[in-house]
Amino acid sequence: MFKKAKRNYIPEHIAVIMDGNRRWAKSNGLPSHSGHKKGVEALKTTIKSCIKFGIKYLTVYAFSTENKNREKSPVIEHIKDTSLGKSKTVGKLTFVEPLPDNRRITPCGWTCTIADSMKEELGVDIALINSANIRKVPKCGNLTERDIMESAPMKNNLLVTKITQKQLTEAIKNAAKQSFSSQNGEPGLIQCSGVSYKIDKQGNLLELNIADKEGKKTPVDINNPSEEITYSAAYDTFMAQANGETPELAPKFEVKQLDYDKDKTMTDYLSKMSDPNNIQIRYDNRIEIV
Repeated sequence: MFKKAKRNYIPEHIAVIMDGNRRWAKSNGLPSHSGHKKGVEALKTTIKSCIKFGIKYLTVYAFSTENKNREKSPVIEHIKDTSLGKSKTVGKLTFVEPLPDNRRITPCGWTCTIADSMKEELGVDIALINSANIRKVPKCGNLTERDIMESAPMKNNLLVTKITQKQLTEAIKNAAKQSFSSQNGEPGLIQCSGVSYKIDKQGNLLELNIADKEGKKTPVDINNPSEEITYSAAYDTFMAQANGETPELAPKFEVKQLDYDKDKTMTDYLSKMSDPNNIQIRYDNRIEIV
């Protein structure tokens, strides 16, 4: 194209759709990443040609949401490492269920495991997360600190405090009811560690249990929860807002606010697993929808 173009007719702006890297690799008997590398080489050639011919603007459609859902691309990871710096490897993720289509009203194994990390690393009775806080689930393969950070990009600060049984019950009850009544699932279910509960498809709370370290469940009277019974709890500053989506969790007791978010607890928690090269994340039905 550039060789045949006359200077008098060179446009100011051209757009390029980068497509077919995988097909090119397959037709040449090569792995997918070889096709991506060839695509990068083609882009470099295009950029140099634009400079040579005086084209002022180049728009490149290089990465689609469809490709985003495939396995980790070594090319994309290389670009991240080059631009942001290499991220420390935490372990190898060998199994994880994908993020649900509607993450706000569908429990997720990755989200619950983050809650487990908060509970274990901070030494509390229970840990709570708003479902909408988790935006993606890492793909299988080498799991880095950046992968974990990207799964919860809306950074808040974790806090440790005490909450009453009534606070906990009302927060879970109201979040479920509002989420199932909302067209888009807002504000989202409260996912948890140290707690299990059951709701119906209208978001009505049917059952709530507190689980101790041995897994023994103690039922809560959801119609008359106690204001005297308290639990040490970890959640983030977003959930603690008195005028926010979970006002029931506005602290009533002393608060210890931390200078980090849940990506740190998740990184520390997974790093301590007995076999970090075989990390498997599975949902355990701690939240049942019947």
